Amino acid sequence: MKFHKQIKLEGFRQSEIKDTLESKGLKFRRMRQENSWVEKLELQDNWGLRTKIQFLIQDDLLELRGNHYDISAWARDLLKFFK
Repeated sequence: MKFHKQIKLEGFRQSEIKDTLESKGLKFRRMRQENSWVEKLELQDNWGLRTKIQFLIQDDLLELRGNHYDISAWARDLLKFFK
């Protein structure tokens, strides 16, 4: 995984970010956490892409990690979910 993008989501807690993403149809599997305050998830259905995308969720911060150069476009699209 070599591409990273962070999205600052003011006013959202960790559980609210995860619930919002799941309500939009994203399905995740839990991964081993790096830190206790960060929830690490991997996208199960990559919307037809052949890439792995990981989501690291903290309070008011969402980080995307992927092995595809277009991770910034994913971040832009996901940001629309929180408007």
